[in-house]
Amino acid sequence: MDIFVGYDSREHACFQVLEYNLSRWGHTVHPINHRELRAQKKFSREWLIKDDGQYEDLRDRKPFSTEFTHSRFAAIPMARELEIDDWCLFCDTDFLFLDDPENMVQLVAKRAPTDAIACVQYDWHEEEGVKMDGMLQLLYHRKLWSSMFLFDPQHPVHDYLTFHRVNWESGISMHTFSWVPDDKIWGIPQV
Repeated sequence: MDIFVGYDSREHACFQVLEYNLSRWGHTVHPINHRELRAQKKFSREWLIKDDGQYEDLRDRKPFSTEFTHSRFAAIPMARELEIDDWCLFCDTDFLFLDDPENMVQLVAKRAPTDAIACVQYDWHEEEGVKMDGMLQLLYHRKLWSSMFLFDPQHPVHDYLTFHRVNWESGISMHTFSWVPDDKIWGIPQV
């Protein structure tokens, strides 16, 4: 299975652990590294790092916390560019799998074969405040849904999500999968 992993230079050791973890099952890991995407002219979204270390997106003027907050969505056009026909997985770099993630794909293939996205549909009600590394915690509809999601890269709804749109859509729009109809987002059980 092709697995796309958000890469943050501050969490290199964490990425290495996850990459090793996934290699146990023979998966192909594609790091989503904004620097590499920028060098390839696929990612140009601009941000700044404030004096207190807080990242701020210059497109929508919202704070964010990781180098892959927006570039995670490049996983879909990357998979399409690679002509991957099977379901893929994106996950944040701080995941650790205790079982082969391919089992989730088999579950989705059985229960939601025509859907475009599958994710755990958290009902998050924490307060806004500070989270990882002192970064601001924002609340929004579908909070955490994009921390790990399976996607069918060839599903027609993903025609919309190009590298250009990853650079220009608002962060909230992407994190809420706004280009995907609600009935094409399947809920992975939390247990």
